[in-house]
Amino acid sequence: MKITSHGFAVLDDSKDALLSRYCENSGTLIHDAGIAVHYLPLIKAGDVCIDAGAAIGDHTVAYIQKAGDPKLVHAFECNPLMVECLMHNCPQAYIHPFALSDRHERLWFHHLNENAGASYVDGNEHEGIQVEAVTLDSYELPKVDFIKWDLEGYETKGIRGASKTILRCRPVMMIEVIEAQLNRAGSSVPELLALLKELRYQYRAVIGELGVPPYFELQCNPL
Repeated sequence: MKITSHGFAVLDDSKDALLSRYCENSGTLIHDAGIAVHYLPLIKAGDVCIDAGAAIGDHTVAYIQKAGDPKLVHAFECNPLMVECLMHNCPQAYIHPFALSDRHERLWFHHLNENAGASYVDGNEHEGIQVEAVTLDSYELPKVDFIKWDLEGYETKGIRGASKTILRCRPVMMIEVIEAQLNRAGSSVPELLALLKELRYQYRAVIGELGVPPYFELQCNPL
């Protein structure tokens, strides 16, 4: 972990050549213009927010500011190096050092030094470290208003593991969709979209073009 001159934590240079360096060089964790344009308008003061794939907290801090209370924000991140940064950057939020999946299981985490934000989990122990995966449903949260899904391919599995919460609370959701990552995790874009329809959600691409590789982001609203 490295503390920047602005007081927030990032990964050391050798552990992240992209996200941490961008935040450090820009002088702010909230570096992504899409947060203000596409994410924060979906959050109201008092909303309970889930940051699924929180990294170093670059979205988490923005959700805390918009919701108005760090105890309204739950941040899930399984990268041990990023969890350390997350705890420094968002010390009063609920920080859960787990992967999210459709079951409670042991997975293997693979860190990518060239872009730590694209690090991922799978069932292959080769060059990985063991991490614990949980379901969002296991928390039995009474209220959830907003969920950001950015699980580097585990989005379909994470949403399946949150289906009871989603059906009960009807949160607005934003989902990062990268086809190659979904395929790596044994899922696909059609499977993800079918699951959203099953959960009675309408969706539209707010970044990129729906179904066009390699990347797009979906805003999902309950019907």
